[in-house]
Amino acid sequence: MKYRSEIDGLRAFAVLPVILFHAGFGLFGGGYVGVDVFFVISGFLITGILADDLDRGTYSILDFYERRARRILPALFFVIAVSIPVALAVMMPRQALDFAQSIIATVTFTSNILFWVEADYFAPTAELKPLLHTWSLAVEEQYYIVFPLLLALLWRIGRGATVWVIGAVAVASLIACQWAVTRHPEAAFYLLPFRAWELFVGSLCAFYMRAGPRTGHDAPALAGLALILGSIFAFDDHTPFPSVYALAPVLGTALILVFAQSGTLTARVLSFRPFVWVGLISYSAYLWHQPLFAFACIPMISAPSPALMLGLSAASLGLAYLSWRFVEGPFRNRSAPVLGRRGVLFSVVGVAALALLAVGGYGQVSRGYKVLLGQLHPAYLTSGATVERAIASHANTSDPAPDAPCIRGFKRLNDAARTMAQDCAKAHGPGVMVLGDSHSIDLFRLLARRQDVPFILGINSAGCRPAAAGNSCSYQDVIDLVAGNPDLIRVVIFEQAGFYLLRDMAGDPGSREMFQRVSVHDTVPDFPFDTGAIDAMIGYLAELNAQVPVVVFGPRIEPHLPPETIMRGDCGQPIPIRDGLIGVFERLDTELARRATAAGLVYVSQNEMIRFDFSRDFGDCDRLFWSDGDHFSDEGEAYFGDRVTLIPEALALTADAWSRRSDRR
Repeated sequence: MKYRSEIDGLRAFAVLPVILFHAGFGLFGGGYVGVDVFFVISGFLITGILADDLDRGTYSILDFYERRARRILPALFFVIAVSIPVALAVMMPRQALDFAQSIIATVTFTSNILFWVEADYFAPTAELKPLLHTWSLAVEEQYYIVFPLLLALLWRIGRGATVWVIGAVAVASLIACQWAVTRHPEAAFYLLPFRAWELFVGSLCAFYMRAGPRTGHDAPALAGLALILGSIFAFDDHTPFPSVYALAPVLGTALILVFAQSGTLTARVLSFRPFVWVGLISYSAYLWHQPLFAFACIPMISAPSPALMLGLSAASLGLAYLSWRFVEGPFRNRSAPVLGRRGVLFSVVGVAALALLAVGGYGQVSRGYKVLLGQLHPAYLTSGATVERAIASHANTSDPAPDAPCIRGFKRLNDAARTMAQDCAKAHGPGVMVLGDSHSIDLFRLLARRQDVPFILGINSAGCRPAAAGNSCSYQDVIDLVAGNPDLIRVVIFEQAGFYLLRDMAGDPGSREMFQRVSVHDTVPDFPFDTGAIDAMIGYLAELNAQVPVVVFGPRIEPHLPPETIMRGDCGQPIPIRDGLIGVFERLDTELARRATAAGLVYVSQNEMIRFDFSRDFGDCDRLFWSDGDHFSDEGEAYFGDRVTLIPEALALTADAWSRRSDRR
C-alpha cells in the first residue's frame, strides 16, 4: 500500500489521548477511544496489504505472520522484560502473582481474556496493572489469526461477496456489542467478538479505496476529525462503552481514512511533522506508558501529582523513541543482514517468548516470587502475608464456635438447618436467626464469636437479597418455618450489603464497581437510592415481622479499598478514604431507618453501634480488618465484635416493640 503520512498523524491523535487519559487528566476523559482509532487503522492497513497480495498472487500466510511478528513482538517482549525487575522492586507477592499471570497471558495473546475475568478497565485498581493495556494487542492478534484465513477463503468466492460478508459480520458484531454492553459490559469491552466490527469498518474502508480512484474531500474529513476529538473530550468512564457511542470515533476514523487524501486541509494538519513523528513511535509509546504509570503509583499511597504524571507521559515518548530506534527499527528491516532473516526473527522471538513464559510460570508456582521478594523486601513479604491472610479469611467456612453445637450457619434453610433448629430450641428455648447476604455472614460469625446466647442460627448466602432472591435463596422458607413453628425463633436479625440499595449516576443498579471506579483521591458522587431494592427489602421484612420480631441491622460504611491499597507504604500512614463516601452511607442509613420504622420494624444502625474510625479501623502493622472492599476479615470480626452488643439490644428492642403491638391489638 502507498504510504500516507496522514495515517501516522492520525496515530498521534490516537495514542496521545490514551496516554493522557491513563495519566488522569480529566480533560481527556474519553481518551480511551484512541484504542478504537487504532483498531480501525489496523483493519484498514491489514486488509489493504492482504488484498494486494491476493490480487498479485503473492499471498502467503507465513509471510503475513512474519511481518506481524516483526511489527509487534520485539518491542512488546522488550518492554515486558524491562518491566520484570521493576515489578520485583515495587510489588507485593499477590500483585506479583497477578503480574506473572499477565506475562503469560500477554505472550500467549490472551491478556484480553485474563483482564475480562479479573479487571474492570475503569476501576482504580486496574491502574496498577502494568500490562493492562496489552488487552488491545490481544484483540488485534486474535484478529490476525482469523482474518487472513477468512479473507483468503472469501476471495475465492468473489470481491463483491467478500465485502457483503464482512459488512454483515461487522453489523452482527455491533449488534452483539450493544446487547452485551448492558448485560456483560466487561466482555463487551475486552473480547474480540464485540470489538470485531471496529476492525471490519477499517476493512470496508480498504475495499472502498480499492474500488477505484478516490479524491479527497475536506468536509467529511474534518467531520471525522471532529467526531474523534468530540469523543475524547465528551466521553468519560461513565459512558457505556463500547456501544453505539463507539460509532463516533470509529466512523470518524473511517471518514479520515477515506476522505483525508493528500492536499486536503485535514491531511495537511495530520501530516504536521510533530504529529507524524509521534505516530511513528506510537506503538512503542503505547507499550511504555502503562508500565510507567503503574510502577510509579504502586508504592504510593497519596495521589500522584499532575506534574509527575505529565513527566511520565513525556518519558513514555522518550522511551518510545529509543525502542523504536533500536528495537522496532532493526527488526522491521527485512533487508538487514542478520535480523532480516526469517529464521533469525522466529528464533529470537521464540526464545524470548519461552523465557518470558518461564518467568511468568515461576511467578505462578512461587505464588508471586515469594522467596525472591522475601530476600529483596522482607517488609513487603510481611505485608503480603497480611494481605493474603485477610483475603483468604473471606472464604473461611470454618465453624466460628466449634464448642457450641447450637451456633451454626447454613447457606440455605435445608433439612439439616431445620433439624438443628428444632433440637436447639428444645435445649435452649427460642433462638436468634441471622439472615441475609454475604454481609450477614460477617455478622453471624461476629456474633457467634461472642456467644451472647446459646442458640444462633445463620441462614446466609452471598448474593441472596430480597430484591434479587433466586431459587437457591431461603427467604420464603424462613417465613414458612417461623409461621409453622412460633416457638422456634425469638428474633430475626437481617443485614445486607448497602451498595445494592443504591444506584449509580447512570441509574443502573448499584455495584462494587461504581465505588471502585472512583479513585481514592476523588470524591464519591451522591449515589441515589434504589427505591425498588429498598421496597423489596422492607416489604419482605414486614411480611416476616408479622410472624416473628425482626431487627434490621443497617448496612455498614463500606470503604471499598483493596487490601493492597491499605497495606501500601508504611503501616503507620493514614489511609485515604474517599471524600463523600461516608456521607453516602450515612444518608442511606437515615433513609432505611425511616422506612423500617414506618413499616413497624426495629432498626439498629450498625454505623452508630460500631462507630467506625478509619484512622485506625483498617488495620495495623500486623492485621487487616477487611478481607476486601466491604467484608470483614477474621481479625476484623474479632476487632469489631468487641463494639457490638447487638443481641441483647435486639432482644430488648423487639420485646418492647411486640409488647406495644400487643397493647394496640
